[in-house]
Amino acid sequence: MDFKPLIFVAMKSTNINKIFLTAVIAGLICTGIISCKKFNDWDADASYNRLFTPSDLAASVDGVNVTLKWKAKPNTDSYTIEFSKDSLKFTTIIRKYSTRGTKNTDGYTYFAVPDQFDQVTQYSVRVKGIDSAGTPESNWAAILFKSGKFPSILNSATISDITDVAIRASWTNTGDAATTIKILKAGDSSVVKTVTLTSTDLTNQYTVISGLTPATGYILYIYSGTKVRGWYDFSTKATLSGSVIDLRSITGVPSILADTLPDIAAGSTVILKKGTTYEMTNSYSFNKTVSIISGDDLTTTTPATIYFKGTTGNNFDVVSGSVIDSISLTNVIITSDDVSASAKYAFNISQPCTIGKISLESCTGQYFRGLIRTKDNTMNISTISINNCIVSDLGSYGLITVDNAANKIDNILVTNSTIYRVGATVVKNVRNSLTSVIKIEYCTVNEAPLYANYLIDLNTFTVTTGISINNNIFGVGKASGANVSVKGCRSGTTATGTGNYTTSDYISSGNALPGVTAYAGASTALFTDVVGGNFKVTDGTFGGKSSAGDPRWWWH
Repeated sequence: MDFKPLIFVAMKSTNINKIFLTAVIAGLICTGIISCKKFNDWDADASYNRLFTPSDLAASVDGVNVTLKWKAKPNTDSYTIEFSKDSLKFTTIIRKYSTRGTKNTDGYTYFAVPDQFDQVTQYSVRVKGIDSAGTPESNWAAILFKSGKFPSILNSATISDITDVAIRASWTNTGDAATTIKILKAGDSSVVKTVTLTSTDLTNQYTVISGLTPATGYILYIYSGTKVRGWYDFSTKATLSGSVIDLRSITGVPSILADTLPDIAAGSTVILKKGTTYEMTNSYSFNKTVSIISGDDLTTTTPATIYFKGTTGNNFDVVSGSVIDSISLTNVIITSDDVSASAKYAFNISQPCTIGKISLESCTGQYFRGLIRTKDNTMNISTISINNCIVSDLGSYGLITVDNAANKIDNILVTNSTIYRVGATVVKNVRNSLTSVIKIEYCTVNEAPLYANYLIDLNTFTVTTGISINNNIFGVGKASGANVSVKGCRSGTTATGTGNYTTSDYISSGNALPGVTAYAGASTALFTDVVGGNFKVTDGTFGGKSSAGDPRWWWH
């Protein structure tokens, strides 16, 4: 039997089927394509026919200058940018820009905002894409950011720089040369002084501006040509009134302060001469309200020094039974010959008394076993305040120690200060629960407390209103041998806190501080010179550079 015709027929039939099947499929595909072009069983959403929304929007803040960046999207020709201050509501637009931006190799588009912002203010910003060919604009991308402080060449004015009628303005010569200083009255921004800076001023990096009004608020601006290089607010001092004992004209008599204090009237202000040392060869006990200050002298910045010396020159105390409104030291150096910090105190209050306030303002304290100690008898002190001070080289009684169960100290306030090289707990009251408030805020603390000691130690005693620890920088603890770990706050009251930072060499061994952010660098990397007592922040990327620690050291 010949199978060849049969095989041929079968093959032919198979080929015909394949051709037919291919034709059918092709027809269906064509029909489907035509149907897709002409018919829909649903309506298209026109809202998707638009540009893609800019993504990864971010703000880089440098003081009052801001640069925005975002991921560029296809077919976008330009961008609209709007700013407001209303937390992403954009009810009131305060600035609006149209820009193409600058596209970088990293795939982001950048826009440096040409106008400066108010300092330390929260803003909202939103960005949308625009296509000139007619494609509908994109949706908005929006974020919040907060501006920083104005990048100023001015040095902050201290209490030593201001009198009742003048100010000593100082700056750092960086960038374009400073040319002019203007002083405006704070109340109405009227210009009251315009000073053209001389070559001598620029060499000295300061000038003295006089002819101002006592107890008046002003704004000081410094310029390079027409460009503002910095500003700050200040107020002149009030003219001293009441009983004023001015010792500035008496020179060459180191005992003049000790000789004068017993004879003055209650409420007197004693003015010391800057740069002069006043020796205390005996302890002195207050029985009246007294204020001791360094007198105004814009030719020197070194405060007067109160110096406890000798075997009997140990400290200030009070007379038994005294009722005193206040004892205040302002802008003075208080120190002793007790370099080992083992015997003397600035204040060692041992007698029954009632005192409204003990105040150290803009002072420097050094070489004491303890700066302020209370002991022995029943006493009631409303407030101990240490503000804008630099205190170092203290021994086993630390900064403030309450050392008797009958010592009532209502408020212990330590603010805007630098505390370093403290050989014990910083603030201590393991005797009673009579304190209402303990506050440590805006302080730079380094080599304090001593290894295994506490920043604040109340044992199990309580503080009725609370313990607040805010906006501080804590560096390494004071070493004992090779050991530097320290403890935070021990108390029957839980401490609260926010905005605090610790350096990488701060090692906690318990009772952790509240509200702490860890900084990656050591204290020696963050601060300019820890041995020399210069704690100026050197790292411009540090999160607390202008919000934590003693403000005198803030980065700018």
